[in-house]
Amino acid sequence: MKTPRAEPVPRLYKVAANVYRDYNEGKDSVKNLVYQAKKKHPNIKAIYALVMEAVNHATHIDDAFKKIELFEKEPRFQKELACVLITELLFGKKTLPGTSLPVTTALKYHKQIKKNMEGELNFEEVRKVVKFPKYARVNSLCNSLTRVSRHLRDEGWLEIMYDKESTSYSQFLEIVRNLKESEYVVDYHIQNLIVFPPKTQLYDHALIEDGSLLLQDKGSCMPVEALSPPPGSCVLDACSAPGMKTSQIASKVCGNWVAVLGGKPPPGAKVIAVERSTKRCQVLRDILQRSRGDKVTTVINQNFLEIDPQEYSEVDYIVVDPSCSGDGMVNRNALADSGISQEKLANLCFFQKKLLRHALSFPNVKKVVYSTCSLTREENEGVLEEVLSDIKNWKIAESIESWERRGEGEGYSACLRTLPYEDLCNGFFVAVLERTCENSDSLQEKFSIKEEPSLEVKSEAESNPLKAKKKKGDSECIDTENNSEKFSIKEEPSLEVKSEAESNPLKAKKKKGDSESIDTENNSEKFSIKQEPILEVKSEAESNPLKAAKSNPLKGKKKKGDSECIDTENTQETVEKIKHKKNKKKKKEFDVSNAVDNDLSTSGDLNASEKDSDKSEEVKPKKSKKKKRDRDQLENDETSFNQKSPECKVNGDLEPATSHDDVIRKSAKKKRKNAGS
Repeated sequence: MKTPRAEPVPRLYKVAANVYRDYNEGKDSVKNLVYQAKKKHPNIKAIYALVMEAVNHATHIDDAFKKIELFEKEPRFQKELACVLITELLFGKKTLPGTSLPVTTALKYHKQIKKNMEGELNFEEVRKVVKFPKYARVNSLCNSLTRVSRHLRDEGWLEIMYDKESTSYSQFLEIVRNLKESEYVVDYHIQNLIVFPPKTQLYDHALIEDGSLLLQDKGSCMPVEALSPPPGSCVLDACSAPGMKTSQIASKVCGNWVAVLGGKPPPGAKVIAVERSTKRCQVLRDILQRSRGDKVTTVINQNFLEIDPQEYSEVDYIVVDPSCSGDGMVNRNALADSGISQEKLANLCFFQKKLLRHALSFPNVKKVVYSTCSLTREENEGVLEEVLSDIKNWKIAESIESWERRGEGEGYSACLRTLPYEDLCNGFFVAVLERTCENSDSLQEKFSIKEEPSLEVKSEAESNPLKAKKKKGDSECIDTENNSEKFSIKEEPSLEVKSEAESNPLKAKKKKGDSESIDTENNSEKFSIKQEPILEVKSEAESNPLKAAKSNPLKGKKKKGDSECIDTENTQETVEKIKHKKNKKKKKEFDVSNAVDNDLSTSGDLNASEKDSDKSEEVKPKKSKKKKRDRDQLENDETSFNQKSPECKVNGDLEPATSHDDVIRKSAKKKRKNAGS
């Protein structure tokens, strides 16, 4: 005869027990675990409510189990299943279906457990019931708020519009409380967060499936919204699982880039997600893949405290959301009556301080946001107070100025707090820490970099006072011991150059640095030497501007430092020689012109001269005297010409000088050409 098979436990309680166990092991949040269990049981709403009640009353139930020694008497009774069944009997339907062994065991000890809990809980008290709305964040990596709103409108949803400038936060909360079915409103503080009515089922919506909407509570969105990393920055998430905040960070650093449309993200956009749990790390990867955050995110399965900050010098911002007591997670009509022991609270605070100190040690990090889902002061303001007392170059920065609820105590008005029943979301604490200054070495480097260009500009202005305009502060560079000498050097060249430019406009500009060659001991002598040739050139240029370039042997190409080559003792003698040479050249030009005139009268064909010989004898005595004087002059000119230029130099070789007849012939030809023109 076959033994009758034992009746199985109702599947609803079995799935709820597995979710409760995974939550206690830290694999994921209750919400995500329930949605993942959808394939095992379709009534995820009942599973979620049952697990949340078990979580909220876990402390009291465990104490009652210990008092009656339940697991010593029933060693085969699974702890998580026992907790779920007792929760249903005490806070749920008050009954259990079926006759399975776990169900009968729970019914057997039901009255004893309730009697031990009556001293701590009043089961007759009507608990405060608050209907929390459903929040869904628009994922900019997959879609935009405009397209999501159009999609919802096509499905029959109605958006409640309001003017933010004329609507207060309390008025907005009234709008949220009065939302009807198929109505939604955009959040007051977070632009891409949509608020739905409390009983809205979105877990299987098309926008959830394709990653356009992510179910994320408003309190959970506050830390990244307060940090607001700019597009193209590098952000490290120290405690990243399950991944909702990490995906929100990825959308922030990518700006307006939509991953589903292809292309490349903004340059420098990077997210480093650190998670020590291997199981939770896989959940993190799944959420990032669904939200397209994996395009810019690198997942590191490692303890954040074991990461070397020097190896992550590119990190600009850090999000620290450590494990906490979680008393702010008053989710969806649950009771927040679960307490926490002082020993566990002390251990949590020690771990939180250690994580925050490590985050502040990263070399190039600009801002760090610290957040918890706890309402206790020890885990929030108490952690900041102790950490900031040890690290001096950090301060609490302002964030989300429109948020009214702030931190507790003096000096923490820049921190943010959300309260469940007042703000209709989970309780959170958020503080943004900002670096105030850098180390002294980097400051010295910055100051030296700033000073060097100013010193260089001043030295250039001193070395070249004629260039550009005199800049402000140049006088500060003058040595006080040599003030009089330096001022005389600067003033005198400027006056000299001015007079030279006015007196000789044809002359080229004076080259840079001429004034530097002046010796301060002989200023008066050298300035007087420079002025004499300038006056002489002026008179010559005015009297004959066409011959100035040829008749001025001093002009040529004036080079730097020419004034230093003039001998001060022989200046007068040099000027006399120049005048004599000029007069001599003028006399030569006059003789050549007379020779040309004579050539015109004497040159010609020999036959013509013979035919006119008789006619020339009849010329008056006055004309014959003039012709004779011209011949004498021509002979003298020939004698002087042969004496002055017996030979000429061509290409470095000496060749015989040109004959006198050739000179006369060329001069006559040039004269006829000029006369014809």
